[in-house]
Parts: sequence; structure tokens; C-alpha cells
Amino acid sequence: MKGRFLLSSHAFPKEENIYAKRSALVLDWLLRNGRKDMTFSLREIASETGVSLGLVQRVLATLVFHGVVETHGLRTAKMFSLKSKMKLLSLWAAHYNILKKCKIWNYASAYSPDELTQVLSHSLLRNKVAFALHSAARVMGLSNTNLKTLELYLLDSSERKKIEKILKLEPKEMGYDVLLIEPYYRDLLVQSKEEKEKIKRASWILTYLDLYHFPLRGSEQAQYLLEKHSGHESILDA
Repeated sequence: MKGRFLLSSHAFPKEENIYAKRSALVLDWLLRNGRKDMTFSLREIASETGVSLGLVQRVLATLVFHGVVETHGLRTAKMFSLKSKMKLLSLWAAHYNILKKCKIWNYASAYSPDELTQVLSHSLLRNKVAFALHSAARVMGLSNTNLKTLELYLLDSSERKKIEKILKLEPKEMGYDVLLIEPYYRDLLVQSKEEKEKIKRASWILTYLDLYHFPLRGSEQAQYLLEKHSGHESILDA
């Protein structure tokens, strides 16, 4: 009976690995492109995300194990389909916490978010940041709070001191008017198609994930974002 429980090395995939920086590109691709009525291959995902075939295979193996992705065919002819976008999004949110994964700096400011945004918009530093959290939701027109805060991802952490100076920010121990955040999922930010003259923003998927565990009215804003986003039907019905 010794061989009874012998399983392949992929039988119990390491779940936490699929939420890492590079594999997140695969998760993001699935949420943006996957549908029940379509199939896709490992090579298709690898080609469009720039992620290695081996990593794509490991991510999909884990998602098959969790019943999120379904396989069709065998070996070289194997194809995949996404069974539930909502389950995938929920799994990702449960394993990612912006407070644990990102370095964050708190600041006080004498200026409003609109005034600070104006300063950035007319600066070369506009390409070094991206709206995050509540600010990203506000830019999307999907905010459900009256918070007067500004949250920015640093696309280039070496520019932090310059941004502090141009915005006249003062470090703050508790609470904040402005947050500067070093991104964990930087690759999800730099792939944005925003025009060069505009300040980028995090995608609605990353914004949802960031808000999910954020203590300042994050959970309610995340749920509102999910419900009101223009593509929410494809998430909730999948």
C-alpha cells in the first residue's frame, strides 16, 4: 500500500507562489480576458504577458486544483478555460494585503488633492507616479467616500524625495493627507496605456485588491468598485 498516496509534484501546488509579482501578470490576464465561452493555451498567455511557459503552467495548475480553471484536451493539445472570475478575484484578495506587501510613507499637506494633482500634472514627475487606492477610484469616477486624501504609487522610488519637495509634503506618524507607496505589483502599473501627458492610475483590478484590506474605508470602497465598475457583470456572472 506504500504507493497508494504517491502523487505528482503538481498535485498540491504551492498556492502562495501564484500571487507573487510575475505570476500576478497571469492572474490579471485571466481576469481581463478569460470567459467561460472561450479557451486559451499556455503559449497564448505567455506570449501576451511576457511570463515564462513554466510559470504560466504552474499558475494554471494551482487554479485547476482550486476549481477556478478547467482543462480541455490532453498534453500538447491541452487548452484551458476560466470557470469563475469572482472566485479568482476572491482568492487573490485573500492572499494579498497592500499593508504587508508595500512600503508606505505618510504625509501631511496644506493643499487639497486637486491642488497637488495640478502641481504634478505640470511637472515631469507626472510620469513617475500613479493614482492608487481611493484616489484611483476617484479618477475612475467610482468613489463612494468624501475623503480628501491623495494616494500615489511611486513608479520610480528614487524620485520620492523630489516628489516630497515639489508637493511640499511633511512626514506624519499617524493618519495622512498624502500617501506615497512603493508598489509590489509594479509590472501591473507600468503596462498601463495612459497617455504620457497624463498621470497614470492603477487598474480597477489592482485598486480593488489594494482597497480590500485597507483600513481607511477600504472594504466598502472595494465592494462599491466591484459593483459599479462598467465591466462588473462579467465578473459577478462568471
